[in-house]
Amino acid sequence: MKRALVLPVVVIAALLLASCYMMSTEPTGSISINLGGPTVRTITSSSLVRVYLYTFASSTSYSLYTFPDSKPYQEFQYGTGTKTFKDIPAGLWDVLVSVGSDGPNGSFYTTDYGHSGVINVVGGTDTAASVTTGPSPLTISTDLLGQNLTGVALGNYATGAPAVLASSSSMLWIGNLGADLSVGTPTSPVMAQIGNAGQIASNGLQIRSMNQGYAETGNGAFAAIFTNTNKGIVPYDPTGGFDLTYSISLADATGARYSVKKSVAMAPYIAGYDYVGVFYSRGSAIGGVYLDPLSNVIPYDGSRGARWVDVPLSSDSTEDSVYDIAVNDNGSSSYAYFATKYGAFRIDTGLIKEGQPTAGDLSRATFFAGPNNAKIQALSVDGYAGQIYIGTPMGAYSAPIDESNPTKPVGSWTLYKPTEGDNITMVSTNVSGSGSIAFASRYNLYTSDSYTGDLRFAFYSGLPGEIRSLAWDTNDGYLYVAGSAGLTSVPVSMPPQ
Repeated sequence: MKRALVLPVVVIAALLLASCYMMSTEPTGSISINLGGPTVRTITSSSLVRVYLYTFASSTSYSLYTFPDSKPYQEFQYGTGTKTFKDIPAGLWDVLVSVGSDGPNGSFYTTDYGHSGVINVVGGTDTAASVTTGPSPLTISTDLLGQNLTGVALGNYATGAPAVLASSSSMLWIGNLGADLSVGTPTSPVMAQIGNAGQIASNGLQIRSMNQGYAETGNGAFAAIFTNTNKGIVPYDPTGGFDLTYSISLADATGARYSVKKSVAMAPYIAGYDYVGVFYSRGSAIGGVYLDPLSNVIPYDGSRGARWVDVPLSSDSTEDSVYDIAVNDNGSSSYAYFATKYGAFRIDTGLIKEGQPTAGDLSRATFFAGPNNAKIQALSVDGYAGQIYIGTPMGAYSAPIDESNPTKPVGSWTLYKPTEGDNITMVSTNVSGSGSIAFASRYNLYTSDSYTGDLRFAFYSGLPGEIRSLAWDTNDGYLYVAGSAGLTSVPVSMPPQ
């Protein structure tokens, strides 16, 4: 796998505030770029170049330019000389370049990338942009290039082989953890379709997301994967396939199965634990189940001593009011954390342990506010470090958690500076105790780690489209990223090479 650091974040606030900023009565200008720049080892004469234009309305507002053909990019053969983009609105821009080859379904296999830095387009004139490209440090799965994925998760199965699994709405793929994703071929895939795939279609399943579950054997021999589907939580493991009975009682009064958006297990590897708590969200409701795996009590339709609890937060069943869930999985906590339309709160396992609450009853919940009352739309907990991380429209923040405090569950918020002004919609912590953390927005992936420091990976560096799911490989220091255009691995928790 490639190992390199990415370019630093562009700082634009000074340019936006500078008194020498030139204004023009002309509404548009043009940008020219030479597509035959410096040659590096991964660029060949057959390489293609995708050019994006990033516009800055303010220091915290930016977007991609849409070209007249309704695409967010223009594509050319590498080495075709200077290209000029006309009728570009006057203002501040950054020219973004991806070099590589086309993939299926409009995807792109990026090998190199670069950007111009902020340039000032003056109305009525042409502005030259200079871009130097360098190799991308990201590794793209050739098997899943162009696949619209819904999730990625890691498991350690009875076979003893660590595995990475990826899902689309109608398929699961599995591969050996740590394998080079870029070498897969149709006859020898790294990420291969699972042998039980027919169960997805034959049972009418649509996979909305995926996450690590827990070991049902009671000895930690393997960890099931939870697929969150239109028919509840459906665990999968390579030996037994899909368990369609797991959440069969998670249904309405007519018996219609609830569609689960996301689920989390309190103790994914349970050897030595005396309980497991499973929490979930579905549209406008939260809930879960509390069980004793060491006594072999698991929630098969309530027939073995456990039953599902469902708590609607709204009378509108079509509302999507639960944004994210996280648990403190340090081995001693009994709390889950929710980000919802009605506020963020922590709640203990009593919610799913002590009887069915009435609709909307969150008497056990302890609410907490974001910085400056910002909307909390993503969260993750590092129980080993005693920290909670959140995503807001203003950036990412962290705060210490105090689970012994009955009224104030979190301390003061600290901004993660590289994300300032970015709309952070996803957060993931590496719960191995390494302290690694990742934040995602529409255009950027930010990571922080003690070895590599703070890094930013922009979408044009090889990220797989819109980011849908993140999963940490705690052994090799990679972050797996599933998105609307495939699967990518990102080097994070390792010393620089």
